[in-house]
Amino acid sequence: MQIRVAGIPVPEREVRFHDTRRWRFDLAWKDRLIAVEYQGGVFNCQASHSSIGGLTRDYEKFTEASLAGWRLILVTAKTVESGDAIEWITRAWQESPEKAAIAIV
Repeated sequence: MQIRVAGIPVPEREVRFHDTRRWRFDLAWKDRLIAVEYQGGVFNCQASHSSIGGLTRDYEKFTEASLAGWRLILVTAKTVESGDAIEWITRAWQESPEKAAIAIV
């Protein structure tokens, strides 16, 4: 809803970005190479992404995405609720798509 209110086109969901890996972004605008990953298991010790192996796999995914030119925005429930996430997405959307890949936590 925040994306629509900001006037940004609705992103695609579950977008594959790698030729050989099954990695997907939660949300993405392929034409702008902007991706959003929701970090839901940040505070859940039982979540697969919070294990050492899960974090290592996520870091590999994020690094490969950055090397492929994607601008990756990592968000949590807290950043969505505070408005930080939509502010980051809006900034990424307004900046030139040719800009180098960045990661925002």
